[in-house]
Amino acid sequence: MVGRSHKSARQSGFTMIELLAVVSIIAVLGIATIASYQSIAGDVRRAGAVEAVKTMLSIGRERAMLDGETTLVGFRAVTKGDDNRVEIFLAQPGHDVQDWRGGSDPRRAVRFLPLEDADRMLLPIGNAVAVPAHRFNFPEDASGNLVYSGDYHYFATSNLKTLTPEPPGTIPGVLFGRDGAPATLIGQFDADFLWVDFDRDKKQSMGGVLYEFNDPYDPDTFAPPDGCWLLTRRQTNGAWSETQVLLDEQLPLCQRRATDEPFVSVGPYLAIFDERTAREELDTSRWSPNRAGGGRRGRDLTEFIDATARQLHFNRFTGVAMEASNR
Repeated sequence: MVGRSHKSARQSGFTMIELLAVVSIIAVLGIATIASYQSIAGDVRRAGAVEAVKTMLSIGRERAMLDGETTLVGFRAVTKGDDNRVEIFLAQPGHDVQDWRGGSDPRRAVRFLPLEDADRMLLPIGNAVAVPAHRFNFPEDASGNLVYSGDYHYFATSNLKTLTPEPPGTIPGVLFGRDGAPATLIGQFDADFLWVDFDRDKKQSMGGVLYEFNDPYDPDTFAPPDGCWLLTRRQTNGAWSETQVLLDEQLPLCQRRATDEPFVSVGPYLAIFDERTAREELDTSRWSPNRAGGGRRGRDLTEFIDATARQLHFNRFTGVAMEASNR
Protein backbone atom coordinates (compact mmCIF):
# COMPACT_ATOMS: atom_id res chain seq x y z
CA MET A 1 0.00 0.00 0.00
CA VAL A 2 1.49 3.21 -1.14
CA GLY A 3 1.33 5.97 1.47
CA ARG A 4 -0.19 9.31 0.47
CA SER A 5 2.15 12.28 0.33
CA HIS A 6 1.49 14.86 3.01
CA LYS A 7 1.11 18.44 1.86
CA SER A 8 1.91 21.01 4.43
CA ALA A 9 -1.13 23.13 5.18
CA ARG A 10 -0.75 26.83 4.36
CA GLN A 11 -2.59 29.19 6.62
CA SER A 12 -5.03 31.44 4.83
CA GLY A 13 -4.94 35.24 5.39
CA PHE A 14 -2.92 38.37 4.60
CA THR A 15 0.72 38.88 5.27
CA MET A 16 1.77 42.09 7.01
CA ILE A 17 3.00 43.56 3.73
CA GLU A 18 -0.27 42.83 1.99
CA LEU A 19 -2.23 44.33 4.88
CA LEU A 20 -0.16 47.51 4.81
CA ALA A 21 -0.64 47.74 1.06
CA VAL A 22 -4.42 47.49 1.42
CA VAL A 23 -4.43 50.11 4.20
CA SER A 24 -2.32 52.43 2.06
CA ILE A 25 -4.68 52.06 -0.89
CA ILE A 26 -7.68 52.77 1.32
CA ALA A 27 -5.95 55.86 2.74
CA VAL A 28 -5.12 57.20 -0.72
CA LEU A 29 -8.68 56.62 -1.89
CA GLY A 30 -9.99 58.31 1.24
CA ILE A 31 -7.83 61.37 0.70
CA ALA A 32 -8.89 61.55 -2.94
CA THR A 33 -12.54 61.21 -1.95
CA ILE A 34 -12.26 63.97 0.66
CA ALA A 35 -10.48 66.26 -1.79
CA SER A 36 -13.09 65.54 -4.44
CA TYR A 37 -15.90 66.19 -1.96
CA GLN A 38 -14.34 69.48 -0.84
CA SER A 39 -13.95 70.55 -4.45
CA ILE A 40 -17.56 69.65 -5.25
CA ALA A 41 -18.77 71.36 -2.07
CA GLY A 42 -16.83 74.49 -3.00
CA ASP A 43 -18.31 74.44 -6.50
CA VAL A 44 -21.82 74.06 -5.05
CA ARG A 45 -21.25 76.97 -2.63
CA ARG A 46 -19.98 79.18 -5.41
CA ALA A 47 -22.78 78.17 -7.80
CA GLY A 48 -25.31 79.13 -5.13
CA ALA A 49 -23.54 82.45 -4.62
CA VAL A 50 -23.54 83.18 -8.36
CA GLU A 51 -27.28 82.55 -8.62
CA ALA A 52 -27.96 84.76 -5.59
CA VAL A 53 -25.88 87.58 -7.11
CA LYS A 54 -27.64 87.24 -10.47
CA THR A 55 -31.01 87.47 -8.74
CA MET A 56 -30.10 90.65 -6.87
CA LEU A 57 -28.53 92.21 -9.96
CA SER A 58 -31.75 91.61 -11.87
CA ILE A 59 -33.81 93.15 -9.06
CA GLY A 60 -31.46 96.15 -8.84
CA ARG A 61 -31.63 96.76 -12.58
CA GLU A 62 -35.43 96.56 -12.54
CA ARG A 63 -35.61 99.03 -9.63
CA ALA A 64 -33.35 101.47 -11.46
CA MET A 65 -35.72 101.54 -14.43
CA LEU A 66 -38.93 101.39 -12.38
CA ASP A 67 -37.92 104.19 -9.99
CA GLY A 68 -35.95 106.23 -12.53
CA GLU A 69 -33.02 106.32 -10.07
CA THR A 70 -29.40 105.25 -10.21
CA THR A 71 -29.35 102.03 -8.19
CA LEU A 72 -26.46 100.36 -6.39
CA VAL A 73 -26.17 96.62 -5.83
CA GLY A 74 -23.62 96.43 -3.00
CA PHE A 75 -21.81 93.66 -1.11
CA ARG A 76 -20.70 94.19 2.47
CA ALA A 77 -19.28 91.91 5.14
CA VAL A 78 -21.49 91.08 8.11
CA THR A 79 -21.17 88.60 10.97
CA LYS A 80 -23.76 85.95 11.69
CA GLY A 81 -22.85 83.95 14.79
CA ASP A 82 -19.36 82.58 14.26
CA ASP A 83 -19.41 83.11 10.51
CA ASN A 84 -18.36 85.93 8.25
CA ARG A 85 -21.01 86.44 5.56
CA VAL A 86 -21.45 88.70 2.57
CA GLU A 87 -24.75 90.57 2.46
CA ILE A 88 -26.19 91.86 -0.82
CA PHE A 89 -28.19 95.09 -0.53
CA LEU A 90 -29.78 97.68 -2.80
CA ALA A 91 -29.39 101.44 -2.37
CA GLN A 92 -30.37 104.62 -4.17
CA PRO A 93 -29.13 108.21 -3.83
CA GLY A 94 -30.36 110.44 -1.04
CA HIS A 95 -29.92 113.44 -3.37
CA ASP A 96 -27.31 115.21 -1.25
CA VAL A 97 -23.79 115.61 -2.57
CA GLN A 98 -21.04 116.61 -0.17
CA ASP A 99 -17.48 117.84 -0.39
CA TRP A 100 -14.93 115.28 0.67
CA ARG A 101 -11.77 117.02 -0.44
CA GLY A 102 -11.42 120.69 -1.27
CA GLY A 103 -8.60 122.81 -2.60
CA SER A 104 -7.18 122.38 -6.08
CA ASP A 105 -8.07 118.66 -6.19
CA PRO A 106 -11.72 118.49 -5.06
CA ARG A 107 -13.66 115.28 -4.55
CA ARG A 108 -17.42 115.01 -4.31
CA ALA A 109 -19.28 112.18 -2.61
CA VAL A 110 -22.98 111.41 -2.85
CA ARG A 111 -24.86 109.77 0.02
CA PHE A 112 -26.90 106.69 -0.88
CA LEU A 113 -29.66 105.18 1.25
CA PRO A 114 -30.48 101.47 1.49
CA LEU A 115 -33.83 100.52 0.04
CA GLU A 116 -35.99 99.55 2.99
CA ASP A 117 -38.59 97.85 0.81
CA ALA A 118 -36.02 95.59 -0.86
CA ASP A 119 -34.97 92.31 0.69
CA ARG A 120 -31.31 91.76 1.48
CA MET A 121 -29.68 88.44 0.69
CA LEU A 122 -26.81 86.53 2.31
CA LEU A 123 -24.34 84.62 0.17
CA PRO A 124 -23.64 81.01 1.17
CA ILE A 125 -20.95 80.73 3.86
CA GLY A 126 -17.41 80.85 2.51
CA ASN A 127 -18.06 83.02 -0.55
CA ALA A 128 -16.80 86.53 -1.22
CA VAL A 129 -17.12 89.17 -3.94
CA ALA A 130 -14.62 91.44 -5.65
CA VAL A 131 -14.54 94.17 -8.30
CA PRO A 132 -11.57 95.33 -10.40
CA ALA A 133 -9.91 98.51 -9.14
CA HIS A 134 -10.43 100.05 -12.56
CA ARG A 135 -10.47 103.69 -11.43
CA PHE A 136 -7.10 103.61 -9.73
CA ASN A 137 -4.63 104.18 -12.53
CA PHE A 138 -1.55 106.32 -12.10
CA PRO A 139 0.92 107.73 -14.68
CA GLU A 140 4.28 106.30 -13.71
CA ASP A 141 6.79 107.39 -16.35
CA ALA A 142 7.97 110.69 -17.79
CA SER A 143 5.49 110.47 -20.65
CA GLY A 144 2.55 109.93 -18.35
CA ASN A 145 1.94 106.36 -19.51
CA LEU A 146 -0.12 104.12 -17.26
CA VAL A 147 2.62 101.68 -16.37
CA TYR A 148 0.73 100.52 -13.28
CA SER A 149 -2.94 99.92 -13.91
CA GLY A 150 -5.63 99.37 -11.33
CA ASP A 151 -7.20 96.88 -13.71
CA TYR A 152 -4.52 94.43 -12.60
CA HIS A 153 -6.05 94.31 -9.13
CA TYR A 154 -9.24 93.41 -7.32
CA PHE A 155 -10.98 95.00 -4.36
CA ALA A 156 -12.51 92.15 -2.31
CA THR A 157 -14.94 92.15 0.59
CA SER A 158 -13.63 92.18 4.17
CA ASN A 159 -13.56 89.19 6.50
CA LEU A 160 -14.69 90.73 9.79
CA LYS A 161 -13.87 87.60 11.78
CA THR A 162 -10.16 87.84 10.93
CA LEU A 163 -9.54 91.60 11.02
CA THR A 164 -7.48 91.56 14.23
CA PRO A 165 -4.46 89.98 12.53
CA GLU A 166 -5.33 90.96 8.95
CA PRO A 167 -5.94 94.02 6.76
CA PRO A 168 -9.53 94.86 5.83
CA GLY A 169 -11.27 94.76 2.48
CA THR A 170 -13.89 96.99 0.90
CA ILE A 171 -17.60 97.20 0.05
CA PRO A 172 -17.70 96.35 -3.68
CA GLY A 173 -20.68 97.27 -5.80
CA VAL A 174 -22.09 97.80 -9.28
CA LEU A 175 -24.29 100.66 -10.48
CA PHE A 176 -27.25 100.66 -12.82
CA GLY A 177 -28.26 103.93 -14.42
CA ARG A 178 -31.85 105.12 -14.65
CA ASP A 179 -32.17 103.36 -18.02
CA GLY A 180 -30.98 100.05 -16.54
CA ALA A 181 -27.60 100.20 -18.26
CA PRO A 182 -24.44 99.56 -16.21
CA ALA A 183 -22.52 102.60 -14.97
CA THR A 184 -19.23 103.15 -13.19
CA LEU A 185 -19.47 106.90 -12.52
CA ILE A 186 -22.22 108.86 -10.79
CA GLY A 187 -22.82 111.32 -13.59
CA GLN A 188 -26.34 112.09 -12.37
CA PHE A 189 -24.90 114.01 -9.42
CA ASP A 190 -21.50 115.16 -10.70
CA ALA A 191 -19.91 113.11 -7.91
CA ASP A 192 -16.71 111.10 -7.79
CA PHE A 193 -17.64 108.61 -5.08
CA LEU A 194 -20.59 107.29 -3.12
CA TRP A 195 -21.17 105.91 0.36
CA VAL A 196 -24.21 104.21 1.87
CA ASP A 197 -25.77 105.70 4.99
CA PHE A 198 -27.00 102.38 6.41
CA ASP A 199 -28.41 103.90 9.61
CA ARG A 200 -29.78 107.01 7.82
CA ASP A 201 -28.28 109.46 10.31
CA LYS A 202 -26.64 111.67 7.62
CA LYS A 203 -23.23 110.96 9.15
CA GLN A 204 -20.54 108.65 7.81
CA SER A 205 -19.52 106.03 10.36
CA MET A 206 -15.89 104.89 10.18
CA GLY A 207 -14.10 103.02 12.94
CA GLY A 208 -16.81 103.81 15.47
CA VAL A 209 -16.55 107.57 14.83
CA LEU A 210 -19.24 109.63 13.12
CA TYR A 211 -18.20 112.20 10.50
CA GLU A 212 -20.50 114.94 9.29
CA PHE A 213 -19.71 116.58 5.98
CA ASN A 214 -19.80 120.36 6.02
CA ASP A 215 -20.26 122.91 3.30
CA PRO A 216 -17.95 124.72 2.86
CA TYR A 217 -15.40 121.96 3.08
CA ASP A 218 -13.76 121.35 6.48
CA PRO A 219 -10.80 118.89 6.46
CA ASP A 220 -11.49 117.91 10.07
CA THR A 221 -14.93 116.53 9.37
CA PHE A 222 -14.49 114.02 6.55
CA ALA A 223 -13.83 110.35 7.21
CA PRO A 224 -10.09 109.61 7.08
CA PRO A 225 -8.63 106.61 5.20
CA ASP A 226 -6.69 105.61 8.34
CA GLY A 227 -4.20 103.14 6.92
CA CYS A 228 -6.36 101.73 4.13
CA TRP A 229 -3.73 99.81 2.16
CA LEU A 230 -5.27 97.63 -0.52
CA LEU A 231 -3.07 97.00 -3.54
CA THR A 232 0.50 96.17 -4.47
CA ARG A 233 2.20 97.81 -7.44
CA ARG A 234 3.32 95.86 -10.47
CA GLN A 235 6.77 96.57 -11.82
CA THR A 236 7.36 97.46 -15.47
CA ASN A 237 8.14 93.80 -16.21
CA GLY A 238 4.74 92.77 -14.85
CA ALA A 239 6.05 91.26 -11.61
CA TRP A 240 4.55 92.25 -8.27
CA SER A 241 6.48 94.65 -6.10
CA GLU A 242 7.16 93.55 -2.51
CA THR A 243 7.78 97.07 -1.24
CA GLN A 244 5.44 99.49 -3.03
CA VAL A 245 1.72 99.88 -2.44
CA LEU A 246 -0.44 101.25 -5.25
CA LEU A 247 -3.25 102.79 -3.20
CA ASP A 248 -1.74 104.32 -0.09
CA GLU A 249 -4.18 106.05 2.27
CA GLN A 250 -5.88 108.14 -0.38
CA LEU A 251 -9.54 107.27 0.20
CA PRO A 252 -11.69 105.91 3.05
CA LEU A 253 -12.42 102.61 1.29
CA CYS A 254 -11.78 99.97 3.97
CA GLN A 255 -14.50 98.24 5.99
CA ARG A 256 -13.23 97.25 9.44
CA ARG A 257 -16.51 96.96 11.29
CA ALA A 258 -20.01 95.87 10.37
CA THR A 259 -21.16 99.45 11.06
CA ASP A 260 -18.54 101.13 8.84
CA GLU A 261 -19.80 103.21 5.91
CA PRO A 262 -16.78 103.62 3.61
CA PHE A 263 -16.86 104.76 0.00
CA VAL A 264 -18.16 101.92 -2.18
CA SER A 265 -15.71 100.40 -4.66
CA VAL A 266 -17.76 100.52 -7.87
CA GLY A 267 -16.58 98.26 -10.67
CA PRO A 268 -17.57 97.38 -14.24
CA TYR A 269 -17.98 93.68 -13.44
CA LEU A 270 -18.03 91.26 -10.49
CA ALA A 271 -15.98 88.27 -9.46
CA ILE A 272 -17.43 85.68 -7.05
CA PHE A 273 -14.83 83.47 -5.40
CA ASP A 274 -14.53 80.80 -2.70
CA GLU A 275 -12.85 82.66 0.15
CA ARG A 276 -12.73 79.55 2.33
CA THR A 277 -10.58 77.74 -0.23
CA ALA A 278 -8.47 80.85 -0.73
CA ARG A 279 -7.64 80.89 2.98
CA GLU A 280 -6.73 77.23 2.89
CA GLU A 281 -4.40 77.60 -0.08
CA LEU A 282 -2.84 81.02 0.54
CA ASP A 283 -0.34 82.01 3.22
CA THR A 284 -2.52 84.38 5.24
CA SER A 285 0.23 84.79 7.84
CA ARG A 286 1.77 87.25 5.37
CA TRP A 287 -1.34 89.43 5.53
CA SER A 288 -0.20 91.53 8.47
CA PRO A 289 -2.34 94.60 9.31
CA ASN A 290 0.11 97.12 7.88
CA ARG A 291 1.22 98.59 4.58
CA ALA A 292 3.09 95.51 3.33
CA GLY A 293 0.46 93.06 4.57
CA GLY A 294 -2.36 94.97 2.93
CA GLY A 295 -0.51 94.94 -0.37
CA ARG A 296 0.18 91.21 -0.11
CA ARG A 297 -3.46 90.46 0.66
CA GLY A 298 -4.52 92.37 -2.44
CA ARG A 299 -1.90 90.65 -4.56
CA ASP A 300 -2.61 87.11 -3.30
CA LEU A 301 -6.37 87.44 -3.64
CA THR A 302 -6.03 88.99 -7.11
CA GLU A 303 -4.04 85.99 -8.33
CA PHE A 304 -6.48 83.55 -6.71
CA ILE A 305 -9.50 85.36 -8.17
CA ASP A 306 -7.95 85.46 -11.63
CA ALA A 307 -7.38 81.70 -11.47
CA THR A 308 -10.62 80.49 -9.89
CA ALA A 309 -13.41 83.09 -9.72
CA ARG A 310 -16.63 83.09 -11.68
CA GLN A 311 -17.10 86.48 -13.28
CA LEU A 312 -20.29 88.33 -14.11
CA HIS A 313 -20.02 90.92 -16.85
CA PHE A 314 -22.82 93.13 -18.15
CA ASN A 315 -24.23 93.72 -21.58
CA ARG A 316 -23.19 97.29 -22.31
CA PHE A 317 -26.59 98.18 -23.73
CA THR A 318 -29.06 96.25 -21.57
CA GLY A 319 -27.17 95.76 -18.30
CA VAL A 320 -28.10 92.06 -18.20
CA ALA A 321 -25.50 90.02 -16.28
CA MET A 322 -23.59 87.43 -18.29
CA GLU A 323 -21.11 84.91 -16.96
CA ALA A 324 -17.59 84.93 -18.37
CA SER A 325 -14.73 82.50 -17.80
CA ASN A 326 -12.04 85.18 -17.61
CA ARG A 327 -11.40 88.87 -18.02
